[in-house]
Amino acid sequence: MGNRRARYHLRVQLVPGPDLAERAESLARFCREHDVEEAVLFVAAEEWNDGFLSDHELEQWREAIRACKEILEGAGIAVSLNPWYTVLHLDRGRHMPSGWSFTPMVSPSGRVAKAVASIACPNWRRYITNLYRQLSELGFRIVWIEDDFRYHNHSPLDWGGDFSSAMLGRFSAKVGREVSREELVQAILKPGDPHPWRALWLETWREVQLEAAAAIRAAVLEASPKTLLGLMSSHPSNHSIEGRDWDRLFHTLSNEGRVVHRPHFASYRDAAGQALVRSSFLLDCQKTLRPPSLQFEVTPEIENFPMGPYSKSDVITFGQMALAQVHGADAQMLDLFSFTCHCPEEEPWVGELLDRARPGLDSLAALFSPEMQTAGVGILWRPDAASHARTSEGKDMLELFVPLTPAAELLQSLGVAVQARPGSVNCLWGQVAWAYTDQEIEAILSGSVWLDAEATAILQWRGFGEHLPVYHQHWWYREDMSYSLEHPASDATGLAEHVWLSVNAFQRVARQECKGAAQKWTQLCDARGNELGSGLALWRNELGGLVACCAWPLATGLEAYNLSFQRQVLVQRLVKALAASGPCPTMAAGAPYTFPIDMSAGSLRRLAAFNASLDPQKPALHIYGARELLDCRLVSLQGGAQPARVSTRSEDEELIVFAEEPMPLCGVLVLTVA
Repeated sequence: MGNRRARYHLRVQLVPGPDLAERAESLARFCREHDVEEAVLFVAAEEWNDGFLSDHELEQWREAIRACKEILEGAGIAVSLNPWYTVLHLDRGRHMPSGWSFTPMVSPSGRVAKAVASIACPNWRRYITNLYRQLSELGFRIVWIEDDFRYHNHSPLDWGGDFSSAMLGRFSAKVGREVSREELVQAILKPGDPHPWRALWLETWREVQLEAAAAIRAAVLEASPKTLLGLMSSHPSNHSIEGRDWDRLFHTLSNEGRVVHRPHFASYRDAAGQALVRSSFLLDCQKTLRPPSLQFEVTPEIENFPMGPYSKSDVITFGQMALAQVHGADAQMLDLFSFTCHCPEEEPWVGELLDRARPGLDSLAALFSPEMQTAGVGILWRPDAASHARTSEGKDMLELFVPLTPAAELLQSLGVAVQARPGSVNCLWGQVAWAYTDQEIEAILSGSVWLDAEATAILQWRGFGEHLPVYHQHWWYREDMSYSLEHPASDATGLAEHVWLSVNAFQRVARQECKGAAQKWTQLCDARGNELGSGLALWRNELGGLVACCAWPLATGLEAYNLSFQRQVLVQRLVKALAASGPCPTMAAGAPYTFPIDMSAGSLRRLAAFNASLDPQKPALHIYGARELLDCRLVSLQGGAQPARVSTRSEDEELIVFAEEPMPLCGVLVLTVA
């Protein structure tokens, strides 16, 4: 074990008032008593936000923050700052600042915000740089940029903005004539091949955001040259719709090559099963968005909203903290006190949770370093996927949403390890198949890959049908045909002939005809058991690649693919077959929502089996390429880190580890192997 410990960074708000010093002293005591090394101070957040601060209100907050900072730093607590808005999250009855005139943000349908500002507004940029400059003069370790620094999700705007006059003016200058919002939206959402304006519009959004980021950075560093900037980000698929250039944005915000990132991560309320599975993959995926030329501090956020035990249990909170630590978090960004909490003593459960979580999190921090990388089935996705997506109706910006997580959610839920980079076995699902060049697609089809129905149809349309095991003939929609069942057609599935699996809830499925040389694993059937085509097929093509195609649009219809132990057997058998010529991913069997995270750095290989099920689980872990179990311990909120009782068996290049005691919800079984 190393010497790393979990680092607590507490995100908290101390509202200006006559007893501010007393409350700041109370916060300092709390931080010392519960081993919190840094306080991240909010400015005008949530319930205490009535829109953009006026100059007078800004001065009040500035003086309050100054007083809090002196008390906290005097007690040995580092201090960072989190202004709660850039353009503002949402209207909610709020207002524009007095003395300032901002261009409001406008939605695709023309709805105008009352309080949210346009990122293209010159007056807003002057305002926000002034706010960041004045606050940064107090000197903080990190100054954060909130995740409202985006175009999507600004309620009550439909989808979000910014289709304001200021932004349309920037775009019109590019095309050399005036363009209306209606004309622009129709073009960027045009069904079929993307209209050239879509790329140009995303370029416009990208340029404006980078200019604003550069202005905020300049203001902060002018006031406090040693301060780092931290970026809070949202779901990568939503940022894809905005045309975000992660490399350029992070470089724009860096200070001498250093920058801080709070990745999009976990649920704000209790959520187990696939929610925890998804959280794990999102942490891994966002590592790929951070340019290796920069030095990052990564602090995933553990949020509870509205804060308190009625929103999120200690166990789920610990589980999210544990996942962050397994993925190498430098610190935990903790949103645990309610915004209406007057002083820490009013909510004693926060300190109790931090104390109970500390032993287990310290153990995970020592065992998993930021340098470790995941291994498993590669999940193929690109940040620019939305610029290549095809719309069907052409009416909603969400038609450009290209899902990132479904393949990882399915595989991990069924116990298969994944990685957010190309691997020896890969999944290419959904509209992301449009985003790769012909040369890249040929390379993908030369390896081992599982295509869902939508990716299969796209690749056939693009001219790669000769490399696929099936012919995509057409789509059946729910009212077209009584499709409802998947049935094994080969012993390769590992399923008995009497097994039937439901596909009844899919809103559409593909009519696929299996090629003669391909191996049909399952078939699609109607309610009477009559075959309607191939369900799952596997084929080694003339490129030498192993390609599996299924009739289910899993990227957009994952909730209809009913999970079961039979499906676990089927999917794990498929992954093993695809891995015939390369390393097989680690798998967990016999335990729902218990998934392995296979990590390594150099010669060190360590696995974390995480139980995301509400029930205690005793998985059997199949670790390929391992010979010996060197160490095993169970980490949980209840027991910290304790030696775990397991038994092992070796088979060829496979080490099988059987848990002999149940893993609780959000328990982590950590195995070191050689």
